[in-house]
Amino acid sequence: MARLVLVAPLLVAATSSAPRVREAFGRRALVASVGALAAAAVTGQRAARADVQGDLLRPCERIACVSSQDDRPVVWDNPWEYADARQAAALMQRLRDVLAAQPGCEVVEADSRYVRAVVNVLADGSVRDELEFYLTPDDVLVQFRAQRSPAGVPDLGANRQRVERLRKTLGLAKLPVLRDRTTRLWFESPLDQFGPAEYDASGLAPLGR
Repeated sequence: MARLVLVAPLLVAATSSAPRVREAFGRRALVASVGALAAAAVTGQRAARADVQGDLLRPCERIACVSSQDDRPVVWDNPWEYADARQAAALMQRLRDVLAAQPGCEVVEADSRYVRAVVNVLADGSVRDELEFYLTPDDVLVQFRAQRSPAGVPDLGANRQRVERLRKTLGLAKLPVLRDRTTRLWFESPLDQFGPAEYDASGLAPLGR
């Protein structure tokens, strides 16, 4: 039987197979400040999981991005769910194998719960997509972030399409998530406060291109 878990500012419809949905949404300001401190401390080689702070990936820096932990509608997409926490190691190995088989894709960092890969969009590497995947501890969720660099180069939805293809290849389901919408549209009643996250236009912070 499905259960509802309120994770401000989101209402998460979690299946009974998920032991716990962590509060992984709506904390962009905290992540940004902690992430800045972590970045300042990293010299030489990139530290393992440098982009994961408090079980959160960095928020998107521009519209050419998609993330399961940045709840702004223009960049957000549902996290993925797998069946059993005991499958985490096998899932991460499978994810690494699938990524490594993608044209132009290189897995540059990986451990038991985190994978970072880079896809060269142009052969010279001047335009590339960075993909990150993270399994939240004590849960059965796959969080992700995929963003094109440098700033100003549109991805025309390529990263959203790529992560969706990866999800289907891995055979994982999307976790249904509803947003607690404080601003209603003119044709809505008070009963319409909760709705699909992609339906909400409130709380949208400016994003670069």
